Amino acid sequence: MNIAIILAGGTGTRVGANIPKQFIKVLGKPILAYTLENFEKAHDIDAIEIVCHKDWYDEVKSICRNYGINKFRWLTIGGSTFQQSTLNGIFNLKGKISRDDIVIISFGVSPFTTPEIISDSIKIAKEHGNAISAEDSVLCTCIKDDEYSTTQNLTRETIKGFSNPWAFKFGELCDAYEEVQKLGILDDIEPHTTSVYFALGKRLYFSRSSGYNFKITTKEDIDIFEGLLLLKAQREKNEKVERATQRRDKCMISYKEFEVINTLLKAKENVQDAVDYVYSHVRYYIFKSKEEISSLLEGLRRKNYVSGNSITRFGMEEIEPLRVRNAVILSAGGQVFLLNPSTTCLKDYLLRTAKL
Repeated sequence: MNIAIILAGGTGTRVGANIPKQFIKVLGKPILAYTLENFEKAHDIDAIEIVCHKDWYDEVKSICRNYGINKFRWLTIGGSTFQQSTLNGIFNLKGKISRDDIVIISFGVSPFTTPEIISDSIKIAKEHGNAISAEDSVLCTCIKDDEYSTTQNLTRETIKGFSNPWAFKFGELCDAYEEVQKLGILDDIEPHTTSVYFALGKRLYFSRSSGYNFKITTKEDIDIFEGLLLLKAQREKNEKVERATQRRDKCMISYKEFEVINTLLKAKENVQDAVDYVYSHVRYYIFKSKEEISSLLEGLRRKNYVSGNSITRFGMEEIEPLRVRNAVILSAGGQVFLLNPSTTCLKDYLLRTAKL
């Protein structure tokens, strides 16, 4: 199994909010929910454990329920430090999963850890025993002499920055934490799981990350996250409009073309040719002016193509389906679409029309 351990026990003091940052809402949704959704969507993840302060248990359960986190299995109490929370999450799984299972540890405030990044971390961890999501440094770097200056260079090409998540074979991870506890050095090392492995001289392996895969730490990070969400939504909207426009342009004909088609359909000596021509060139009709719509509907009514009196109630902003033998006319927002439910119905409809 592959089990995600989501660390959601922090207080978020650097954000300056009156609630832990993982519960701050961005565009109406808690940051933690965005992170959990990524693990829920990841096909490789079988179960999720959440490590949280006991005062926020009910909120975590509510988030999982409201946002469809169906892989949520365990909730355990967080500690006073990062390492203690991580320990609690790991040791809570003893007896519940096997030593060969993969655990993927993630900050609850890393909402851009995508399913692709998660999948790669699992793949690398299965091969090597661990995997740390990492990126090459894009900044020129140095070693600080103090908080104000430096005289020591670091070559950028030799540096990797760790991000989120980090994955391990469960048995090896338990052994590592138990060993640093016995050595009494857990409180002395940097607060990160990678520091435990470094302290024991273990090799860590890199897995995929991205420039967007950051942990929300400051107010500015929240602003960046919101901006990226809005940008993503706008791009998706633009792409949807573009796809709709392409479909419309591919199928749209003018009113004059409609008259030409009608003329072709009435050429009884060449009915099949006319039908084949229309079928190969037209999927639906679109008319944009009120006059064109009225003319079309009235013509169809006179020829008994439309049943009922609903066309007399037609309005520019209505959405109103009108039955047309083996087709449907849908009027919406000043446009009329002649829709055909299947190719068989379309050809049959055109043949019928041509014979009237």
